[in-house]
Amino acid sequence: MLSVADTGMGITAENLANLFEPFFTTKSQGKGSGLGLASAYGTVTHYQGAITVDSDVDRGTEFTLYLPVVEGVALATPTVENDSQITRGSGKILLVDDDLDVLLMMEDCLKSAGYEVITCGDAIESLKFVLEHTDSLDLVLLDMMMPNLSEKELFAGMRNINPSLNVLIVSAYSRTGMVNEALEAGAVGFLEKPVSAGALTKAVAQAIQVNG
Repeated sequence: MLSVADTGMGITAENLANLFEPFFTTKSQGKGSGLGLASAYGTVTHYQGAITVDSDVDRGTEFTLYLPVVEGVALATPTVENDSQITRGSGKILLVDDDLDVLLMMEDCLKSAGYEVITCGDAIESLKFVLEHTDSLDLVLLDMMMPNLSEKELFAGMRNINPSLNVLIVSAYSRTGMVNEALEAGAVGFLEKPVSAGALTKAVAQAIQVNG
């Protein structure tokens, strides 16, 4: 059991009822995605655990995580991807993600695989880049949860600029409604975070080859 508590302003009973729902947030648009606690809930329950919250307004909040004890199980030895697991290719890719660590990791991976990569951590700036360079882009690798624009506005904006633009969706959530809508609207594929270098380069190569 792990308990984390604060002495902050607390959470109202009304908000407590929706706290772990994906995309629920009390912050204004562009200030929060509402995915943090939903991610925590998904991770804990995936490992057959539970997470609870206790809060009083003006008295703070306490989250408690329960995880099962496992004994006598050998830990798997981590494997490191080698060059044979990387699918190489060529083309110009716009990589859009507001998480700098993820952005740099994927950029390094794709450059190592032979691609020209342009990175962008801002939704508005990514639309400007697509507008100015759409004819030279082979693929956009797009995180659906970006500040400043909703996922629908961002994807629709890119496709309005270029209806044939190849967009590969990246998301921390598996096949949510918004991801399915993007796929139905013409996105060339979907990758769930975290994604390995092998899976990333394979999906990118397939997207460019099929739609090239």
